[in-house]
Amino acid sequence: MSIEAEAIREAKAQVIASNGEKKASRKLKKAADVLSQTPMGMQLRCLQTLSQIAEEKSSTIIYPIPMNMLYAT
Repeated sequence: MSIEAEAIREAKAQVIASNGEKKASRKLKKAADVLSQTPMGMQLRCLQTLSQIAEEKSSTIIYPIPMNMLYAT
């Protein structure tokens, strides 16, 4: 009986985990859609991520900046 109850708990845990993965993938898709609508969206997101990394760890980050970003009109 305890083996059956454990199997039921594990099955429920897998269902909960898979529902969480499903929600996360939908949110990632929505974020990707939003970022794809603006030309500099992904670049800005990368810079934001680098900023967050720099706050957490004291390390040197070398990040190439595209030339078209420097001379944007």
